Amino acid sequence: MTECTHCDKDLPDGLTLCNDGANDLRRILGRVRDTLNTAGGTLTNTAVAPAPIGGGGGSTAPGLPFSLDMSGHVAGYQEAIGYWAGLIGKAQNKQAPVDTISAAHFLRMHLGIIRGNEHANTILQELRAAERQVINAADRQAPKLLLGECNTPVWEEETIVFCAGQVIGREGDDQAKCDTCRATHSARDRVTAKISQAWHVIAPLPQIVRALNDYGYPLKYNTAKQWVTRGKLAPVCDIRTRQEGHTAASVLTLIEPKAITHC
Repeated sequence: MTECTHCDKDLPDGLTLCNDGANDLRRILGRVRDTLNTAGGTLTNTAVAPAPIGGGGGSTAPGLPFSLDMSGHVAGYQEAIGYWAGLIGKAQNKQAPVDTISAAHFLRMHLGIIRGNEHANTILQELRAAERQVINAADRQAPKLLLGECNTPVWEEETIVFCAGQVIGREGDDQAKCDTCRATHSARDRVTAKISQAWHVIAPLPQIVRALNDYGYPLKYNTAKQWVTRGKLAPVCDIRTRQEGHTAASVLTLIEPKAITHC
């Protein structure tokens, strides 16, 4: 007999995860598609989101007004599924799928193997925690939009300096305000500037199109697909996921070419 690594029950030799634990893992793996769909609207935004610019300090790191919180949790969720699929595949001398949903299906089809693996409970706990983080992030209210440093000229000790405060707005608002000097800025101009710098952030074209529409840049998906077909919009490979996608910056070059700045 061996002891279950999940609940300390006695199990037949060769098993490390009880029936209850295996059923929990089966359910988690079976709802991966639903979990990603639940993140839906938030994922549309976060798929093109690098870290937002921090307050002050002259930072020039690009950022977008999307939820970094969801972006990080979805990435962690997908990476955990991919990692454990790869580990189980390697143990079986099999090539595990790279796609998240396919990798989850691969793990589900190998639950019998997982139940005898020393990492079985770790797989269960990590995937459960990653799933909860995605769901919790989807339920949270969208954060304020961090739209970069103010840089408005202001008087300071009889000298004109550039304000280092953060411009903060809310989704749907035309105007945004500095949190320090209270100067008013065009939210659209700020959003455009941030998207135009995000050449390194890659996502599927449908998510890019939805995100741009959400932030006031009208574009039909069929139009974007025609740009791809005609060679106006070239896909790029995401090194992390090994999948092709596009950037919001590259799409925006075709919508508002004068607004784009290359990094």
